[in-house]
Amino acid sequence: MHVVFGSSEVCTSGDVHEHGFRPSPSLLQTYQDRQLVEILETPDVELLPKPALVLNKSLANEGPSNTSLVDSYRQCSVTNVRHGQKLTAVSVLPSRGSMFVHIFKNGGTSVCEKVITLGGDCFDNYGWRMQGLVQMEEFFDASWFRTAVVRNPMSRVVSSFNEVRRRSATPTNTTADMLRSLALILKTMEENPTQNPETIVSHGQHFQSQTQFMLDDQGNKLPMDYIGQLTDLQDEVAFILGAPNLTLEFRHGPTHANETLLLHEIDLSVEVQQAVCRVYRDDYCCLGFDWPEACRGDVAC
Repeated sequence: MHVVFGSSEVCTSGDVHEHGFRPSPSLLQTYQDRQLVEILETPDVELLPKPALVLNKSLANEGPSNTSLVDSYRQCSVTNVRHGQKLTAVSVLPSRGSMFVHIFKNGGTSVCEKVITLGGDCFDNYGWRMQGLVQMEEFFDASWFRTAVVRNPMSRVVSSFNEVRRRSATPTNTTADMLRSLALILKTMEENPTQNPETIVSHGQHFQSQTQFMLDDQGNKLPMDYIGQLTDLQDEVAFILGAPNLTLEFRHGPTHANETLLLHEIDLSVEVQQAVCRVYRDDYCCLGFDWPEACRGDVAC
């Protein structure tokens, strides 16, 4: 079954229409012992630099979010693991000893640009930048202070939809049209709980759950040291990068010619909100977010 979404198609069979998005094969294959990593078709991969400073893990208590989010993440059980890349991109600042996991739609582009200005670097597995690939075994180097920033799942889904719509160059839609498209994407994801979103909709990596970005290839949680909130991004990044006077320039994906055509969280119907809660249950349960009123009684941890 193929469902048209703008210029691409939503696919429920696992195949991708010839005019849709065709994802690259996974670049990372992590073995069970987490020691050996094969980089497929990528010889001479440059390794990540080593941290020049090793931070005490108890430093997490001093962050704007203290240990509340990372504790919630460590204690939860991940119930849904999708196919597709997990650890996708990181920004590293060796002088601080910090490693930042880029969870799409959570300020990662802004953090990367700031890290580079401070003498660090950004690495990813999609080829946007040429600095190299993230090797999973390097993430397990405990000398790094491994961090991420998360956001309310409902607002992130809306942001993801708007970015995918921009990148797909879809024609002008009404709010009702956009809601139908989002509802169909969520329905397809819910009916295919292990399917890679990149095979469901163009640029679907933006629809991966936040939890998914913090898993290894076997679906095990990565050893995060600190998790902050996007709502406090300026302060969180200043803490993570050890730059208290830092000024962050906020960056995002491509802009639409008419920004009034964006979907907003207030536009979401009760049914769409409930679908978001079901599809992103792990994000609500693992990252400490409260259930929206529309979802209470419909889904729980």
